[in-house]
This record gives sequence, structure tokens and C-alpha cells, in this order.
Amino acid sequence: MGELQAREAKLKSLIRSDMTIDQVRAALEQESIPLNEEMEDSTREVLRNRNTQIVASAGDRLVFSRFRTDAVQYPCGYDLQVVVLFAPDGKLKNRYVAPLPICP
Repeated sequence: MGELQAREAKLKSLIRSDMTIDQVRAALEQESIPLNEEMEDSTREVLRNRNTQIVASAGDRLVFSRFRTDAVQYPCGYDLQVVVLFAPDGKLKNRYVAPLPICP
């Protein structure tokens, strides 16, 4: 679990509010994070959990990933989830990095 927390903290520090989409993409790729990317064509909720809600608008670009980690705290394993949302003007609107428990 310590490694998961360290990786989460590192990713949070890598994604700064003044970064462009190309800079975020490069930083995550350097950390070997598998990336997905999409352009939003309408307003939709891209993330909702107990503490966070991220809503994308038409024209926003979404960079996201969810990948398996080796972290386990019985009975759950953990994925790490990364969501970075950019406005049509290229400015970072929102970012989210957090572990996601995968429990039986």
C-alpha cells in the first residue's frame, strides 16, 4: 500500500494546473501510464464518487487512465485512476488521481 500511495503522490505532483495537454500526455507517458483520450461532443459526467464529481462540456478533451497496481489490502486489490480534463482553449479544468479499490 505504501508504493500505491507514493505513486499516487508522484502522479498528483506531475500534473500541474498550468500544464498543456501535450505536457500532461508526455509526463504520464514518461511514467509508463497507459492513456486514453477523447473529445467530448456533449455535456456529460466523466467521474462521480463520494468526494468528487467531474463534468465535461462539449469541446473538452479528456485524458484518462485506469490501471492495475500490485497493491492489496485483503480482500481488495487496487487500480489507480487518473482523469485530466481540458477546456477547448487548452487550459486544464480539472484533475483527479486516486486509488480505486477492486473488491470481490
